[in-house]
Amino acid sequence: MEYRNLGSTGLKVSLVGIGCTNFGRQCDIAATAALVKAALGVGINFIDTADVCGPSGLSEAYLGQATAGLDRSRIVIASKFANRMGDRATAAMSDSNFDVVEKVAANASVSAWQLNSDKMIDVNKLSQR
Repeated sequence: MEYRNLGSTGLKVSLVGIGCTNFGRQCDIAATAALVKAALGVGINFIDTADVCGPSGLSEAYLGQATAGLDRSRIVIASKFANRMGDRATAAMSDSNFDVVEKVAANASVSAWQLNSDKMIDVNKLSQR
């Protein structure tokens, strides 16, 4: 597997990554864990998800379960937010009267909890009107 630097973070990410849109939709937890294990087995270390992937953030929750007990220092997970998710309604761009910083913190906390992680690197997609 080939790797590239992720900006100036010092992280190396695989040229091929896996997207998690179907984790919690087409893939149950067993299939999610098998896909993650297979990807890591061939050197893929970049995993892309979001709070809107899978019903009600299930993609992040499944990914957190699938990577529990693994060496997370060798896995780079990108997660995003910005779209309404049913009753969670966490879109940073939806309520201009709500403090964006509070929404960023709340979304990062939920994603970190679902992903079973305490590390976040970057926040983007704050304003795309």
